[in-house]
Amino acid sequence: MTKIWISEIEFNDGTQIKLKANEIVVFVGPNNAGKSATLKESLSLLKSKVNGKKNAKVLKDLTICKEGDEANFKFFLESISTKKDQGNPEPHLQGFGFNIYSPNIGSFWTNSDNGLGELTAVFANMLGTEDRLKAANPAPNIKLITEAIQHPIHFLQKNDNLESKFSNWLS
Repeated sequence: MTKIWISEIEFNDGTQIKLKANEIVVFVGPNNAGKSATLKESLSLLKSKVNGKKNAKVLKDLTICKEGDEANFKFFLESISTKKDQGNPEPHLQGFGFNIYSPNIGSFWTNSDNGLGELTAVFANMLGTEDRLKAANPAPNIKLITEAIQHPIHFLQKNDNLESKFSNWLS
């Protein structure tokens, strides 16, 4: 099994929050308390621990933990992706919000302490108001076997077990 999670968040005021794998965190507070800024800066730090700190107003740092090895991760990524030949010796893996040249997977996985780079979109996504509204609209038709997922509904269409699990949550 492959997992990546944030195990610690350090705020600029020195406050530290330690997190466990699979833990759910909810940010609550009044307007302008820094909830959205924390989420945006977390995403930036997930992508690059170096560049993410440049414009940070709320977060000082975060610690990325991972479980599994490069081979497991590549298997996982291939299972949620569509392979596309784009004229390179190896294919690109495309999915919901990502397009990764497969030979780069190893270096992203190995160097994850510095940020996830292009892998960030596999694990985290910041949805603005417009994106959240689009997600509620009907999904466009795609060829699920050959085209990359373009809408959250496509995950359910592609994976019967996930669709069943999701349906059971709603009932």
